[in-house]
Amino acid sequence: MVAVVRALRIMRLGNAVRNGALIFKILLNFSGAALIIVTGAKLPTAYRAVALGMIFLQFLNPVALAIYFTPPQATSGLKSLSATFALVMMPLLLWYLAIDAGVAPAHRLPMWLFEFSMNHPGEFGAWSVMYKILTPTVLATLVYFQLKHYRVKGLGFSKHKYWELFYLLNGLLRALVLIAVLELSPSIDEVFATLSYVMGLSLLVDTGIILVFATNRAVQFHRDYELTLMGPWSAELDQVVRTASLPQHFKKAHFSRTASLPQHFKKPHFSLADLAEASKLPTYRVTKLVSKGTDLQVRELINHFRVRHYEQLQRAQPLERKKELLAQSGFNSYAAYYAARKVKKSV
Repeated sequence: MVAVVRALRIMRLGNAVRNGALIFKILLNFSGAALIIVTGAKLPTAYRAVALGMIFLQFLNPVALAIYFTPPQATSGLKSLSATFALVMMPLLLWYLAIDAGVAPAHRLPMWLFEFSMNHPGEFGAWSVMYKILTPTVLATLVYFQLKHYRVKGLGFSKHKYWELFYLLNGLLRALVLIAVLELSPSIDEVFATLSYVMGLSLLVDTGIILVFATNRAVQFHRDYELTLMGPWSAELDQVVRTASLPQHFKKAHFSRTASLPQHFKKPHFSLADLAEASKLPTYRVTKLVSKGTDLQVRELINHFRVRHYEQLQRAQPLERKKELLAQSGFNSYAAYYAARKVKKSV
């Protein structure tokens, strides 16, 4: 767990909601595996109580998956579907628990949805059939979203998204295996034994994916610069890109005549020669590194960071005029900014 938390800190991906969704998913995996092993040798009543508690949390599982792994450009329908399912089923489960505890009168609906049968240890009423359909559907749809939105034409799948794809594929395989286990196992003992192996192995794979793939150079490169690493990483490439990202290398455009000239924009221009000089590398080497490493031209790379700087200024100075912020970021027209932003969105 300490290693996973450290990996998440290194990644620094997404916002608090998305990171919270991923942490919930990891904790759910750990707790599911632990509870299955701990209660495996206990009485069926203990299994039933633990299982009902896990069911309550499992309703949030598709929601967490949809929140974290849905690309920004994809439809939000999957999030809405998962949230609706959770909002409907969680109160019904609480109703069933109240009936089971004797504080509410019996009713056919919650009993039909959640009643546990010793003859079918993998079945907790009709909800389990719906969940067996919903979870693989959510995972398969998210895999499709990943392949559709993070595949770069002619260059394959984005390296910094490998870990998400593998994580989802492992989850999809786990869901299908668990469905098969629950459908085919005739007794509680067999369910416990097989689920323990499946959950334990799958948890190790999930953790390995996060520790190995989610902390590699491609992920860190995208985290630091919001750029997709198209080629091999090198210290020289990182040096060039880091130099290009420094705000003191942007020029102050003449978009707004009345604006004062900030200290860090006194350099009149910033070109390939300037980037090479600041990086202490020959110009041909800088061009080659940027082209192979990011699939961008040097000018596109600089504009990428100008757009990012403008977005930072917008958040820091929401009341400032847009013209002034664009000028401070080196743009002398709206057209230049929108052209640069279009390139930034595609990387």
